Amino acid sequence: MAISCFALSSNFSLASSRLLHSKQSVVRRSSASVVVVRSLKDEQEAPSTSTRIDFDGKLPLFAPSVFRRRFILGTITGTALALGADFLGSTSAILSLNPELFRGLRVDVLYPIGGYKRCLETSQGFEFIFPKTWVGDQTLLYRAVQRGERERSLDLPPIRQPSKRRLTEPIVAFGPPGTLGELNVSVVVAPVAQGFTLEKLGNPTEAGITILKRSIAPEGSNKVAELIDAAARRDDAGVTYYTLEYTVRGPSFYRHNVAVYAVSSSAELYTLSAQSPETMWSDVRNQFKIISDSFRLVSSI
Repeated sequence: MAISCFALSSNFSLASSRLLHSKQSVVRRSSASVVVVRSLKDEQEAPSTSTRIDFDGKLPLFAPSVFRRRFILGTITGTALALGADFLGSTSAILSLNPELFRGLRVDVLYPIGGYKRCLETSQGFEFIFPKTWVGDQTLLYRAVQRGERERSLDLPPIRQPSKRRLTEPIVAFGPPGTLGELNVSVVVAPVAQGFTLEKLGNPTEAGITILKRSIAPEGSNKVAELIDAAARRDDAGVTYYTLEYTVRGPSFYRHNVAVYAVSSSAELYTLSAQSPETMWSDVRNQFKIISDSFRLVSSI
């Protein structure tokens, strides 16, 4: 397909030709109120032709410099906008070519990589990845906004101070949109005694049995918990993590959970908990492993 690079110039040439084809032209010349009029004979002029350039996908070397600059600038701008907006998943597709590299750079805070986004909570000092289609718990978001408004308020504080966040209330929580929380991942942070470590509870299996008996399904709770697997890992900063897989059965529910525990140097116990109905476990098993393996404590960034 051919395109005209000088359409404006061609239109001007056509207009000039029609004017010169007229049988008579008048030239007025001002000199002491004397007007000289003379006639011109008809002139024949070859018709003007448009300059056309065949475009084969390469920018012609003989194109005007302005055109070349605009072409290059437009291409760069369009590419940047497409990548910045993740147009048709283009950015995520590129980043997924080397997921470990870009996850290490925390690019997945903005763009999903391999189907997962990153939750980076710098104020509380932890991070993990979760499925990109999951959304944040709106109740927690509303409460966070309320706390922020109270902190920024210029009004006098009320006589009865509102209670602070309960220790069992998650810092963050994510789950599929349109669900009631039966499938989700959350993180709870609670203070512990200075000098406490997970190793003081024993190895991962011993610690898991203790946690299930004391916290998950204590005696008299009408719940039954079963430990399925327990493992330990240590990150580059020397932080120890215990990962427990267990089920919890109650009068009206049967859940399958994966929990990760870690203790910070500031004597705080971090618990990431991913839960699903037992009937969905086979569908989310791999997702839960990716989520739990990604959980880490981080220093301020």
